[in-house]
Parts: sequence; structure tokens; C-alpha cells
Amino acid sequence: MKERNAHEQATRITFFSDVQYQLLNDLHWLPDGSGFLYSTVNLFRESANIFWYDMRSKKTTQVTQLQGSFARKFSISPSGKQIVYELSTTADEYDSIDLWIIGLSGKGERLLVKNASCPSWSK
Repeated sequence: MKERNAHEQATRITFFSDVQYQLLNDLHWLPDGSGFLYSTVNLFRESANIFWYDMRSKKTTQVTQLQGSFARKFSISPSGKQIVYELSTTADEYDSIDLWIIGLSGKGERLLVKNASCPSWSK
């Protein structure tokens, strides 16, 4: 493996937005290193969703399909097949947060715990 020279430019692997100064809510690598998940708000800041970037296909897939709600902090299961995430109906970071679980494919979404935050998996 060749080390990168301090003067060489890094290679951008994906754009999560072409809007200047857009921030991520959270980002985690999948346990097998095949890609990563991130959460970001939409252009009008009216919702936030979780996205999956797959290193093999070099494609980004939207995992959650929220409108008017915000998926922020999340945790990936040790198997990499499920995600538990904070869901709020407002942009306020501390207002009305529940934990939801969803499959990496975007299927099987269900409420896990009401009035909870800081999702985490144990082995």
C-alpha cells in the first residue's frame, strides 16, 4: 500500500450535498468496512434522513424516507443489518425524541422506545 504524500490531494468519494456549509448530524462506518451511513438535513431544513454509501457500487441510497421529521444520532448493529436512530418531529435537538429501528434496506421500521435518546448497540 502506497502512503499518500502530504501534498497529494485526497479523493472525494461522495457528495452528501452540493449546498455550501451543510452539516452532517452523524456518520458511522458499517462494521465490515463496506461503506458508511450518515444523517443530514435537507436543503430547506424541514427533515433529516439517514443515507448509506456503498464502497463497492459507489452509490448512495436513502435509508429513511422521513418528511417533516428528523433522524439524527444513530447506531449500527454489530451485524450491520439494522440501525437504531433518534427520531424527532422538530428540528430542536432536545425536543420530543424517540428511538426507532430500521433495516439497512430501509424496511421494517418500527418504534423501539418512546422518550429516549443516545442510541447504542451492545454485543
